Amino acid sequence: MFKKVLLILGLCLALAFSNVFAVSDTDVPILLYHNIAENYNAEDNLLHITPERFKEHMQALNNAGYTSISYKDYQNYVKGLGEIPEKSIIVAFDDGYLSNYTYAFPILKEFGMKAAIFIVTGSVDNDKTVYPHFGYAQAKEMLDSGLIEIGSHTHSHRSFKDLSYEETVTELRKSKYLIEQNLGINCNLLAYPYGFDNDWTTNEAIKAGYEVVNIVGDTGTNRRSDGLYTLKRLTVSGHLTPDELIAMIEENRAK
Repeated sequence: MFKKVLLILGLCLALAFSNVFAVSDTDVPILLYHNIAENYNAEDNLLHITPERFKEHMQALNNAGYTSISYKDYQNYVKGLGEIPEKSIIVAFDDGYLSNYTYAFPILKEFGMKAAIFIVTGSVDNDKTVYPHFGYAQAKEMLDSGLIEIGSHTHSHRSFKDLSYEETVTELRKSKYLIEQNLGINCNLLAYPYGFDNDWTTNEAIKAGYEVVNIVGDTGTNRRSDGLYTLKRLTVSGHLTPDELIAMIEENRAK
């Protein structure tokens, strides 16, 4: 009798576990943010979001049962080295704006959410632009939290479609080198500027040592069977309400 009870209990636990963790090919959306700003031109809201709205987005994801995972988590999942929650999501930022450190990082810590920031190494510590970029000291602090990953968004943020072969190689390798030298990490995450590639980017990215490559799309999620070199990301604009964000995610997961 006791053995039968243990068997039933084990089956119940296994069923509960399988309902939480993905054991097959699940859809994983990647949400792409850029700058967080208190004030910005409404016409530019595709790339900006207020701190208040960003916090509402993170709260909405939490309330809807989504779990933020790292690219490392997803990489292991694709390689068959681990499982992920069924409702997994990746939060990403492009460019490396200082606001990612001053606004987004505290909010992410508040919710215990993971995120990745893809930095333009030629703009690190640059406070001469309209929207300044954080430095390696801030990047190191975020890395040390265990919540943030740092990846490459190339060195100059020039579109690959406008670059020669030699320029492509330089952009890929220089940014990776600078990140690794300044942060002491293996930089294997890459996001294409503007989402564009050329005839050489994927092969040269692999040869440079990148293991995960992000493109940008208006639709689509990612599955284990898609691999790691054409990850689709959903650009999140500042005008999206929390309900609209969740609806966008669910719509894309259903495709």
